[in-house]
Amino acid sequence: MLKLLFLGKHDNHYFADDSYYEIDPVYSSSTLIQTNNRNILVDTGFYSVTDLLLQKLKENNLEPEDITDIITTHYHLDHAANNVLFKNAIKYNPSGMSFPDGRTRIYLDKSKRTSPPGIQIIQTEGHVYSHCSVIYKWAGKTYVCCGDAFRHDWWDKDQPFHAENFEKAIKSLRKIFEIADVIIPGHDKILEGKDLEIMKKIVEKKLKEWEH
Repeated sequence: MLKLLFLGKHDNHYFADDSYYEIDPVYSSSTLIQTNNRNILVDTGFYSVTDLLLQKLKENNLEPEDITDIITTHYHLDHAANNVLFKNAIKYNPSGMSFPDGRTRIYLDKSKRTSPPGIQIIQTEGHVYSHCSVIYKWAGKTYVCCGDAFRHDWWDKDQPFHAENFEKAIKSLRKIFEIADVIIPGHDKILEGKDLEIMKKIVEKKLKEWEH
């Protein structure tokens, strides 16, 4: 079972002197996956949604101690701040680490890393160096929770495409589009069906323009 607990928000506000801008509100989507007696959260959101996260868990008859696994797509605080609520959960790091029972387990070969049963974790770096996405197949569809590997504001709101590594970001984005029937991004609306096909065309057109 997969359930989106809430959609993330990410609204930029620019100021006249161009010295800085603010993002308000800012918090990531949070997704609950239940499989093989595991209660898995993908991204936990910012401090501003702590109460909302706890409320949504309660609506699903869950308390923080019932969460068995936390998968963090990347360590920006709007995605990871509420990880501290889940003391019993195994934490999965986008760099290929996991943290079971007070230990840190580091896989030198990232292809051999573990993940919760029924879940696949893939590398989708580019937005930041250390970034992963979660693949879960359910009800005949392949869901990809992709954090900030895809963001709507880069494509339909004319915001700058920010990436620590532009080439890897493009490669990750294309990988996600190849895999997904449903994309759950870190911010804004879910992509599936006709909306997903339209967005694929928009993204590919812009990427080809940039590459040439």
